[in-house]
Amino acid sequence: MDKRSSSVGFFRFSLEWKMSIIFLLLLGAITGIVILTFQGILPEESPDRLLCISQSELMEIAYQLIAFIGGIVGIALLFLYLNSRAFLRRIKASIREALEERHLEEELDHFYKVHRTRDLVKSIDQLFHLYRTFDQMKTSRCFTEIQTAKILMNSLEEGIFIVDNSKTVISINHSAEQMLRLIPGEMEGVCLSRKISNTTLLESIDVVIQKAEKVISKRIAMPERRKFQVTILPISNKQHEVIRALIILTPAVAKK
Repeated sequence: MDKRSSSVGFFRFSLEWKMSIIFLLLLGAITGIVILTFQGILPEESPDRLLCISQSELMEIAYQLIAFIGGIVGIALLFLYLNSRAFLRRIKASIREALEERHLEEELDHFYKVHRTRDLVKSIDQLFHLYRTFDQMKTSRCFTEIQTAKILMNSLEEGIFIVDNSKTVISINHSAEQMLRLIPGEMEGVCLSRKISNTTLLESIDVVIQKAEKVISKRIAMPERRKFQVTILPISNKQHEVIRALIILTPAVAKK
């Protein structure tokens, strides 16, 4: 251990350990003063009595101090030990709950079936590494799925775009940008109402998001005599709450 790490070692202890050490030091000092006072060594009327005590009296007082402080230290250490065991049990229970969320509590039970603090710290480090690996795999899979979805969307002739609850465009394909006369890429991350003023379309999206109802083949008229049929579908999460809406635009067929 280098000098820098040893000089700040005390500050790496938890607050509970720091307070315990300070408490024991103060308790030892107070205990010494109390015992000396009861022995008549520190009475208020004779403060110089401490200089006149014999060696036998000093040894007796020292034994009493050692015995008393030893008992206090033993009780404090027992309390800290029991408290640390309870803390370890809570940590192992948290690890088990985290594994149960992924249905891995049986396959990876060695992470929480440990008895020593050193082994538990090692298990936590390994578990963090495992979860980082899971997150990297999930991120990679999500990226692949998003790229695949974009390729599929851009290969369709229909105009397709997705908005969230605030009608902010999450994704839009090239066909929709061409139909709405938009510059490629300018709508992503932008509220739809800033670029599209068609009230029929905006109100239909509100109905889908607020009431979780589908809008099928509704005709809308855009500027420059452009007419479309719009289908709007709700997208829900696991709690069955509508969080997004999928809008599909197709050129309206002229009525004969």
